[in-house]
Amino acid sequence: MSGVKKKHFDLPQYVTKTTKGLYKYQRRVPPELQKILSRSKWEHSLGSNSGKAYDLAKQYTDQHDAEIAALRNPDTAKPREMEIIGTRVQARIASMTAQGVASGDDDTTFDPEARADDGFQNAIGEMWRRVPKAMELAEEVRDPTARYNRLVNLFTFAFGDQSRATVEGLPTFAPPSGGYDLRQYTMHKAMLTEALEALAPMPSQTPDEMRISALMETYSKAQGARPNTADGNRRRVKRLVAFAGDHGLEHYTEAILKRYRDHLVNGDPNAKPKAIEPIQAGTVRQYFSCLKAVWNWAADEFPEHRELVFPRVRMPKNNATVESTRWQAFDDEQIKLVWKLVSDAWSPDAKSKLSQSRRKAFLMAIRVLLYTGMRPAELFRIKHGDVSNGVLSIHHTKTNTPRQIPLAKHLADFPAYLEAGGFAAEMEAGKTSIVAGKVYNKPTLPETLAGSLTDNFVPIIRKGGITNNRLVLYSCKDTLVNRLSRGGCGDDVVRGIIGHVTPGKLRHYKEPLAQSVEGMAAMRRALDAITYW
Repeated sequence: MSGVKKKHFDLPQYVTKTTKGLYKYQRRVPPELQKILSRSKWEHSLGSNSGKAYDLAKQYTDQHDAEIAALRNPDTAKPREMEIIGTRVQARIASMTAQGVASGDDDTTFDPEARADDGFQNAIGEMWRRVPKAMELAEEVRDPTARYNRLVNLFTFAFGDQSRATVEGLPTFAPPSGGYDLRQYTMHKAMLTEALEALAPMPSQTPDEMRISALMETYSKAQGARPNTADGNRRRVKRLVAFAGDHGLEHYTEAILKRYRDHLVNGDPNAKPKAIEPIQAGTVRQYFSCLKAVWNWAADEFPEHRELVFPRVRMPKNNATVESTRWQAFDDEQIKLVWKLVSDAWSPDAKSKLSQSRRKAFLMAIRVLLYTGMRPAELFRIKHGDVSNGVLSIHHTKTNTPRQIPLAKHLADFPAYLEAGGFAAEMEAGKTSIVAGKVYNKPTLPETLAGSLTDNFVPIIRKGGITNNRLVLYSCKDTLVNRLSRGGCGDDVVRGIIGHVTPGKLRHYKEPLAQSVEGMAAMRRALDAITYW
């Protein structure tokens, strides 16, 4: 057969010669680049003159070597891919202009009814109206790269936005002047922008200090937020950044925040490296509460955000009652078991990664929590001098309201522990700890020590048979409240010990229990009467 190609082993690489004496250049495109280049191989006719054929083959080889290198280089791959897309779009424009009207045979769905005398500009000038349908068609394209390329094409034509693909000679069209058309135009562009961001996020042009993560830090400092509050805000913003990127506030549209709300409510079982668990409706409200606070603060603080309004996002309905969601108290047998479990796990002879001083600190902490109702982060700030004449002074509280309570007789050894260094010495010891192969050289924070106590406490009691997930370290406070109530203590005594303020206007007239001799005596009698084991 005269047309069959023969392989000549003395020919240059990628060159073949047919039985008719014609040279051809044939080279397969690397598999990982075939979708980007929209081809599986390069083919060129080189003619019948061997010298010219070899020169042309060398040029094609060099050109394609450079193309492959650029698309495999992380620093140049994305810009080069955008150039390729731009070139492809320009060719499309040329074809459409020559025809006098857009063809409408792909996902951009140019209007096939556009009048011939309006031509190309009329055809694409109203393309933004067909964005929803075009996006729906693009969803049928399974390959993310191919879908991205189609949506970039649509984005460039419909809105004249060349941030993702440069197209020379592309006409520009002003958006609608107002009314319903402008709102629809804005909504369609936001929809398409989000779809593109999901496939290939654009680097944010917002200065670092004006991005949500930095603004939250600045806001926390400006509000004088306590360390645990600032840390909570930081964790919540980190969750948003992981979902939608770290951008300026204006980036987080109503649509983005609604998807984020749904993400929090539903979780993500397919997330890597581990699944993201759904969170309760009440917690979702907390996540959004700190975001709203930053938006309101930024509107007052920065002129460029003066008109900034937090998007309307309806929060999920919280049908759970306080009783059904709060931490539970340990019953009489459970608290005995808890103490046995932690005493065994943190004894001097037990096999544990914790240092001897850390074990001692944690055992003391459990006892103090059960007789004070303090939060762990409050507890680890207690130092020598905070106990005087049988009274414990708690300076750092969640409500920023210091309080005093009598030291129960069951904690008679606590002052000596504090005088010997106590929790302050344990946190100072953090300077010598090894983190990532290096000496940490900083004291451990109270919040960090509290987190470590929780992380060690829960697995111990779960392994010991206490499997109710509403029984945790904070259950120590619920257990104290339960015992006080069972002992016949009134609400004033309970509030005085655990630090809850008097509700309503009575707060302005009622003397705190700790400020009277009788009140302090009543709290002391209540605490001394409690025996856990």
